[in-house]
Amino acid sequence: MGKRGFSEFQLLYDPETFAPLGERSIAGRDGEPDDDDRDGWKAGDVLSTHALVERALVDGKGRRP
Repeated sequence: MGKRGFSEFQLLYDPETFAPLGERSIAGRDGEPDDDDRDGWKAGDVLSTHALVERALVDGKGRRP
């Protein structure tokens, strides 16, 4: 059994400004060890995270900040 289909995707926002901060994937149930994860995982374990470190607005296609 692989991790696919057994996780919860969460968007993370600043609680005061509601600005997006990142995202993470949380295991929805226990998983057995496999080739990708030799230790397996438990429900509630964080499987992946991504943080926004910089963002900007531009006023046209192909424009750079």
